[in-house]
Amino acid sequence: MPCCAAKRARYITLSCVTDVTRDTWFQNRYDPYAQPLLTKKNCMLSNALYWWWQKLQYKSRVNYKAVVEMLFGIFPNEEDYSDAGPGRCRTCAVVGNSGNLKGSHYGALIDAHDLVIRINKGPTEGFEQDVGSKTTHRIIYPESAVDMDNSTHLVLIPFKTLDLQWLISVFTTKHIDRTYVPVKPTIKANRDKVMILHPGFLKYIQERWLQKHGRYPSTGFITLIFALHICDQSLQNESVVANYTQVVEVMFSLFPDKDHYTDSSPSRCRTCAVVGNSGNLVGSRYGALIDSQDFVIRMNEGPTKGFERDVGSKTTHRVIYPESAVDMGVTTHLVLLPFKILDLQWLISIFTTKHIDL
Repeated sequence: MPCCAAKRARYITLSCVTDVTRDTWFQNRYDPYAQPLLTKKNCMLSNALYWWWQKLQYKSRVNYKAVVEMLFGIFPNEEDYSDAGPGRCRTCAVVGNSGNLKGSHYGALIDAHDLVIRINKGPTEGFEQDVGSKTTHRIIYPESAVDMDNSTHLVLIPFKTLDLQWLISVFTTKHIDRTYVPVKPTIKANRDKVMILHPGFLKYIQERWLQKHGRYPSTGFITLIFALHICDQSLQNESVVANYTQVVEVMFSLFPDKDHYTDSSPSRCRTCAVVGNSGNLVGSRYGALIDSQDFVIRMNEGPTKGFERDVGSKTTHRVIYPESAVDMGVTTHLVLLPFKILDLQWLISIFTTKHIDL
């Protein structure tokens, strides 16, 4: 795919579109012609698709065609996001509701994106510094619905026909207050910004991306694939998603590319001590015992200075992530736990530009 000008963020600069034409795994899954959104033009489902969709939660005897006709009598019938091309460089942030971003200070980075897609009830109020305040799209289903402001697109995942009926009811009669659990009979939302994911898009995700594992994809995974189709560059899964191949190539031009510890055999007898940072060893006098091991693996910021009698002084490996990093001796192996691609970029930055200051 052609590249367009990179957009700049505080932490990293990336090519807008990654060339994945040589990635067989990706090519076997990604369908550029998949239609994410339901429209009046594509709303009629094949028998195979209809019955697949009906089995996701429970079957409905309601006339699907009648429901859809009513649906597009109320909500926009637009083919959004069909403008992909060399001139487009749409950046997106996908933000979940797990709480993993608390304390991250990613708010400004998230808000800098063209689209900010939030999942279910993920809050912003009171957490703006970490998750931002901007919401262009909120992905919901009836059981996870929340109020949203007038500028936000309500994006419905319809797992069943009743979900479509609930959406109609929310903006009309407000009479549906239960699916398989109680649901809100009404929410604040802009009917002119309502979007509905296509059942065929759910089937595409389940069969192509998940290889038919499980009954249907999770809301989070659906949102990620939705973003993949409407965006050119994403901050997703609550972490920075970059050109992974590019990052790894830079990484192994700087750091050793070795298969460590592949020498297991009956004759090997390597002893290890793993030392945390909870303080439980204070007064234990285990220092000498710890130091007698072949490897002493310390976690995060666990100190040795001043506590040698209890925790030892030897450190062969220290396991860290960026937020727990400390200085270490030249004989110590730095072992990084990469929870996100930004962690790999931070490691590169530490030994080069020093520009990432999480």
